[in-house]
Amino acid sequence: MLGIALALGSAVAHTGWNALSKTGAAGGTAFVWLCTVIGALVAIPVAVVIVLAQGLVPAWSWLGAGAVGAVLHGGYSLVLQAGYRRAEVSVVYPVSRGLAPVLVAVLGVILFGQRLGLASGLGVLLIAVSVLLLLGDGPGRGPGGGVGWGALTGVVIAGYTLWDAAVVVSWGIPPVPYYAVVAVLQLGMITVAARRHLGRAALRDRRRLGLAAAVGVLIPLSYVLSLLALEHAPVGEVAALRSTSIVLSGVVAWIAMGERVSVRRLASTALATGAVLLIAVSAT
Repeated sequence: MLGIALALGSAVAHTGWNALSKTGAAGGTAFVWLCTVIGALVAIPVAVVIVLAQGLVPAWSWLGAGAVGAVLHGGYSLVLQAGYRRAEVSVVYPVSRGLAPVLVAVLGVILFGQRLGLASGLGVLLIAVSVLLLLGDGPGRGPGGGVGWGALTGVVIAGYTLWDAAVVVSWGIPPVPYYAVVAVLQLGMITVAARRHLGRAALRDRRRLGLAAAVGVLIPLSYVLSLLALEHAPVGEVAALRSTSIVLSGVVAWIAMGERVSVRRLASTALATGAVLLIAVSAT
């Protein structure tokens, strides 16, 4: 049950930073860079405290694992932003979050020999269906390019989820120090990608420091919770539970932003709720 709670907590934090990121979207890549800076500043001291408190001995394997993780997570940020520039969020996000847990569940069984029971497998499938129900549910529905960008993003999400699982579960690298290494190296990658946009745009983003600070804290919180969840639950279940963030995002949009509630959204919420219950019951 602890793994389920951590995964759902990660989904809530993920919903929060995505909602806040929409407010700062005008800052573009420079805003992403500022959030990444804050995230790294948060992760580093926490990781240092954990290393000292637990008497951990840093190893070169942390750097190697973090380098691959930084490429995957940095690539995710860049691919996701490219998709949002070219297509509707209502298409890219549901497709990516629907495809990722399916890929992770299948590859988790193949690569790690993890087993999903009937209830867990059905839960994973229901979450995928619940997310895909939101496809095109909103303005600008049906742009084919959005599906492609969403699928590419989903592949990258599956990639970093499986890599993180291998790092934390198979190799036993501590989650928080690992994330700190990823955050620092990812910052370097994002800095290179955003170097042409760190002039006036960066100055404008500083005026949104409070917003960027919230996003910068919630991103590592969501990620670290997911890493901790991997220590207590199979990777397929963690990925599926985290995908409920799209449903939570719909609820936030409805309550906080006054967006309409469609039949698709209601059906999606019902399916996701049933799926979470199935996974929770199977884990007890």
